Amino acid sequence: MFSACYCFERIAEANRGARRMLEAMMTGRIHMRCLARVKPAAFALSSLLLGLDVTLASAQTPLMKELVRKAQSKEQEDGFCARTAWPLGDSSADFAAFLRKAATGSQRATTFSNGACVFNLVTRVHMENGNKCVSYTYYTCSRGAACGLGKSVDCLRPDGTYSRRSD
Repeated sequence: MFSACYCFERIAEANRGARRMLEAMMTGRIHMRCLARVKPAAFALSSLLLGLDVTLASAQTPLMKELVRKAQSKEQEDGFCARTAWPLGDSSADFAAFLRKAATGSQRATTFSNGACVFNLVTRVHMENGNKCVSYTYYTCSRGAACGLGKSVDCLRPDGTYSRRSD
């Protein structure tokens, strides 16, 4: 059987697996000590791509930061969600698409037709029983109520839907 380091090296050498290499690094399937065995050009490309992903994922807007603050301090919503102009997030299919693409650091901010809003921040991506699972913290406000936060784990099913459990 091949080791994870051997597989990682083969992916990097092929230069067609930079995305798979990044996903493996981000989900913890590849140990950092394996990086020393990767060809320098492939590592440089991966690091550049990984750096871009991390930069984009951590670029929270002032409104996202404000929602985090309001949720952490359990402040009242006071019309905040109506001011965000975030896209509508009522579609479970859109949320499943977000989960399929999610990597650690991914984020999503949406409003809902009931006046609520939410900011999701992915904290971990892992596999359970062969299915991709996404752990995330959600910061939310409901119209006319106190804001708050929580943690969930959503696992994608083979049929494209997902199951949720509180963390």
